[in-house]
Parts: sequence; C-alpha cells; structure tokens
Amino acid sequence: MKVTGPIDMRSDGSKLDEALAKFEKEFSKEDKGFRFYHLVIDDEYDRATCDLVEKTYLDAGWKSATCKTSSENGERSGLTGLRLYAY
Repeated sequence: MKVTGPIDMRSDGSKLDEALAKFEKEFSKEDKGFRFYHLVIDDEYDRATCDLVEKTYLDAGWKSATCKTSSENGERSGLTGLRLYAY
C-alpha cells in the first residue's frame, strides 16, 4: 500500500494562475495608494496554493502577503482572503 507523503500534497500550481487572476480582478476594483489591502475571492483554495500566492506577491515587492481560507478562520467554507502590506 502506498502511503501519501508530504511531496504528494504539494500543489502542482494549476490553481495558482486561477487564484492570481481572481485576486488581480479584485485588486483592480480597489482604490490605489493605500499601504494595506484585504482582498476576498469567492472560492476556497488549498494551503499549497495559498503558499504559492503569498510567495508570488512577496516576489512582486509586497512587504507582507498572507493568504488564508475562511475554513482556516473557522468560518463558512468557500472564501479565500489575501492581505497585502506595502510597507
């Protein structure tokens, strides 16, 4: 019997582009020039995809990026939030 290991739990990145597109769509609706943004999209992504989203925004120059699902907050499932801090 094959047992699932940590390497098997990694996201292949297929959901990354979808999540980034949704966050960018939400970001385009926001007023610019603030140091903090909290974006929420109507879909729940796995932890591995959230980790990749965080890394992508950090690599783009944001000081802090935190991606968290509503289930992780103990709320109803189906939402994913992204907090971005410019400085």
